[in-house]
Formats: sequence, structure tokens, C-alpha cells
Amino acid sequence: MQELEAFLNSIRLTYPFGIPRRLIDAVAVSQEKPQKLYLVGESLSDSGKALLMAAMEKGLKVSDYEIILVSTESALPSLPSYALIYFGTDEKINTALMKNSKAVIKTIHPDDVVKDPNLKREFWMQIQKIIPELNK
Repeated sequence: MQELEAFLNSIRLTYPFGIPRRLIDAVAVSQEKPQKLYLVGESLSDSGKALLMAAMEKGLKVSDYEIILVSTESALPSLPSYALIYFGTDEKINTALMKNSKAVIKTIHPDDVVKDPNLKREFWMQIQKIIPELNK
């Protein structure tokens, strides 16, 4: 609490009429619990998982989201209606996910991309489609 008081005293002259509401609102928004981004699909090799996580965190820069990997080979939990990326081949699961989620982006399986680097561009183009959905 003393740190907050010291900070407010240090900026007192910058904002003699108080801190603008837009700045207060910006801080409040940034402290909200992060949203979740589900990556759903069949089992991943370590290199496939590394590729997928690098694409999410470094490529798409979705650090504001909690990224959760969900395997379709285990009992699929009932996923809340968040956006998700599906990299499986089971159309029944794909249909169920599309019915219950805010947005579903279907992609090439990351392990296939690891095996065939020529698929990287297509994979990248597919996963980029999640960004507009996250901003809704």
C-alpha cells in the first residue's frame, strides 16, 4: 500500500485534477482474469506441441490468454464457449465443438507440419483466423 501511495504522490503534479477515467479503466481491464484459448486435438509429439505453443505465444502473441491443451483421446470436458483451435480429424468432435463454442478454427495437425515443413504457411494462415474471433 505504501508503494501505491508513493506512486500517486510522484504523479500528483502530472494530473492536478486527478487521474483521467480512461487511464483508470485501462488499468482495471488489464487486471482482469485472462481469457482461455483451448487447443483441442489428437495427441501431440513434443515437437508438435513446441511448434503449436511457439505459434501461439511468439507468432500470434496471445500472451493475454491462458492456453489450455485438451486431448480428444481423453474424456473431452465440456468446454465453455471460448474460442478454440481444433487440430483433429474426428468430424463428430469438430461438429460438437462448433455447436458449443464461440469460435472454432480447424487446422492442420501440428505433427503433420513438423513432418512436412511445406505445410507451415498453410498452418500459419489457418491459426491466424483465431485473432478476429478473440477480439469479439
